[in-house]
Parts: sequence; structure tokens; C-alpha cells
Amino acid sequence: VAAVVAAAEGIVARRLAFEPLSDGLWTVLERFDAGEAAPVRRFHCPMALDGAGAYWLQAGPVTANPYYGASMLRCGEQTATLGDVASGEGR
Repeated sequence: VAAVVAAAEGIVARRLAFEPLSDGLWTVLERFDAGEAAPVRRFHCPMALDGAGAYWLQAGPVTANPYYGASMLRCGEQTATLGDVASGEGR
């Protein structure tokens, strides 16, 4: 799936390919209890992909929407966290 994202031409194609990559990675991280070294956060933007909504993963707590970038960087909210947020902050 990562190869599909890398090979996608244009921002729209990359956004479409990014969403299943993010979902698959979250599934793997959950299954293997990831997040011990630093927390992994899952965010959701309800407006992404023409209103279908989409998820992404990030380390920091401040929303940084990869689907809209600078135009709507703070659109979305954190929906889940793996790992100890208290000890992982600032990493």
C-alpha cells in the first residue's frame, strides 16, 4: 500500500491512497501493542475524501490534517491513542 501512495500522481490520488495505508498501519500497531516508546495518536477528519471522512496517525497531540494541509490544518479530532501519553509527551 505504501508503494501505491508513493506512485500516485497528484495530490488527490495520494490522499485516496493514504487513507487505507493509515488504517492498515493502525491495525498493525494495535495488534502488536505499539506505542511503548512514544504514543501514537489516531485522528479523523469528517470532511476528507469528499465528506466520506478519513483517518491518519501522528505523534503529536495538535491536529495536523494531511488531507487538507495548510488550508484546513486543524480540521479533525483525535479519536484514539496507543501508548502512555503522559510519559510520551515531548518526544
